[in-house]
Amino acid sequence: MEKSLQECIKGNLLGNVRTGTRGENDRPVKLAYFNVHIDKSTPSLAVELFNKAYKNPNKIRIKFVCQKPMVTYYERYEGKRRTCYGNGNKAKVFDEKGKAQIIECNVNDCPYRKKRECKKAARLYFYMEKIPQEEGVWCFPIGSEKGISYIEQRIERANRLGKDLTNCWHELYLISEDAPRGGKNYIPDIREITSDNIETLNKQNNEKIEENKTQIQKDNTNNDNVNKSNNANQESKDKKSDALKNCLMYKGSQMTIYKNQKVPKLKFMNVQKQDLELILMPNEKKDNEQILYLKPGSIILPLKTIKEDTNTILYQYKVLKAISDEIENKKAV
Repeated sequence: MEKSLQECIKGNLLGNVRTGTRGENDRPVKLAYFNVHIDKSTPSLAVELFNKAYKNPNKIRIKFVCQKPMVTYYERYEGKRRTCYGNGNKAKVFDEKGKAQIIECNVNDCPYRKKRECKKAARLYFYMEKIPQEEGVWCFPIGSEKGISYIEQRIERANRLGKDLTNCWHELYLISEDAPRGGKNYIPDIREITSDNIETLNKQNNEKIEENKTQIQKDNTNNDNVNKSNNANQESKDKKSDALKNCLMYKGSQMTIYKNQKVPKLKFMNVQKQDLELILMPNEKKDNEQILYLKPGSIILPLKTIKEDTNTILYQYKVLKAISDEIENKKAV
């Protein structure tokens, strides 16, 4: 004897699968994929099992628990409070204190239904391919009347053809549609997975895998280029940083005798505010005597120095900041 839906799910519910969640100020947020989060009927175990098997899927393979795996109903809300719940024959109307009154549920003549305040909803029950059946049954609450209609037609047709819904796999997927007030609506539907469309699905999956591989290769190439650029920039920054550490501020000069030659002795202060003296060895072209025409406060970067006995000889340098009589005169004008 075939089991009823209630017999299949009694004491065996694992949790809810949804396509929506709550955002700021508890506002509903539509999702383009299936999601499992903790709610009154969904424990953390269900969340862990789902997230281990799936990552934001917009389609999942399912197997139904019985031949009639979906229950439909009608409900009306005032704010967050449900005020009416019916099955098309009878309905429970709740007052502000939660006390229920049984009334007739005439969908065709319901004034709230005509004003679209009463909405059709459903719950679909199934097992998921990547999660063992012994873990429990999943429930998919559906608020899209179009999606409910699509799934009802598929289930009714399968029963009409005598197919065993508990022994074949279906794909539950989402259809993206433009919403009347902007944004997107995500409409659920199902399709049976046959040998023909398994081949098509596998082909699509293989194409998707190749696309992902290509994208990963591009991303890796881009990352390599970015890393090389970053490394080059860092090396440049490090060199500049090292150069700045070696900068000297010119304080003045005087003549001295070194190896029987009259040469300039230059006085500097380094970045640690320590005084030091360098002997300038003029070359034949005398192109390194520029500093002798600069005023104190000028900044140089030594490029070539040699330690000889107790003296340090400056052979080459680069002027980073020049203060000269010409510059001082311009400032005074």
